[in-house]
Amino acid sequence: MDVKLASEFHSFSLIAKFSLLRPPVDLFEHHVNSTWGLQQPATVGLIDPKHFLIHLQSEEDFARAWSKESKIFDNRRFLLLRWTPDFTKRKDSSFSATWLRLPGLPLPCQNPAIIEVIGNAFGRFLRLDYRTKKMKHPLAPRICVEMNLAFKLPDVVVIAIGSEEPLHQKIEYDLQIGFCNFCHLQGHQESNCQKKQAQATLLPAEPSTSSLQGNASIFNSNVNVVSTALPAGIHRPYARHPTKCPVTIVPVINAHPPPACDKAPTNLSLQPCSQLPTNSLVPNQVTPPASPTDDPQAAQPAQPIHSPPLNPVISHTPPAPPLAAPTGHILESDSDP
Repeated sequence: MDVKLASEFHSFSLIAKFSLLRPPVDLFEHHVNSTWGLQQPATVGLIDPKHFLIHLQSEEDFARAWSKESKIFDNRRFLLLRWTPDFTKRKDSSFSATWLRLPGLPLPCQNPAIIEVIGNAFGRFLRLDYRTKKMKHPLAPRICVEMNLAFKLPDVVVIAIGSEEPLHQKIEYDLQIGFCNFCHLQGHQESNCQKKQAQATLLPAEPSTSSLQGNASIFNSNVNVVSTALPAGIHRPYARHPTKCPVTIVPVINAHPPPACDKAPTNLSLQPCSQLPTNSLVPNQVTPPASPTDDPQAAQPAQPIHSPPLNPVISHTPPAPPLAAPTGHILESDSDP
């Protein structure tokens, strides 16, 4: 079935959109037929809770209703849209009936037929203002033109009559209604679209995870391993949430381990000490004898305490000298036994 043929039935139909609570259908239909000055009665039907379908009977009634300036009913403002085959309840049509003026238009061009041609040059001519039709205001004729708000509205129209020099006629709009090409709604421009700004804040730029160099800012304390593999024990945080993944801290090996014994020399190198030096005891060094004591085990020399050595160390400490016999005086008797 041809879409154009199917759409001809609604070629004179309009859409009334209420943002807040909609009025009853019968009351709004009575308002349209009693105050819009139509020659034939219109039919109003409910499309959804916010949209009314206004079906008109003639092109003249369509132009009169489409160009209506007052769009308030029962203290409720509504938006008047033109029905199109691609109409949806979530998108507004980009067409709007716009009132404009042509200041300084020459009198020969103020013929209603010529003004209609001028209006069709940058839109779809709808009708003349009552004062313009009666030649009550030749200073600036006022007309209503259906225009597509998705494109920039022209400021000048070129008029060429016969062999005369073309005239650049200025256009002044009574009210410019904005249209957003992002959300497809009337009433604001794309630069002020709150939906677009909210979507831009929810989708920040994600950091690149293709190379390890992109994670250099995460490990600020470990600059040396940026271009190599991460050490064991460190979990790579997620690129999207770098602060939510805990990072395991690698224990640092003590550069100066404790000595094996009190008399062992301290290793000052940066490498950990894996074994004791072989020359831990200086040759020809004699340990002083221990003092006499009653405990025989206490007389034994103290054994060094250290970790299991790789090479056994033999102590050359000589044994303690024997205890000297106590000296005393023997009393001899002068008498014989």
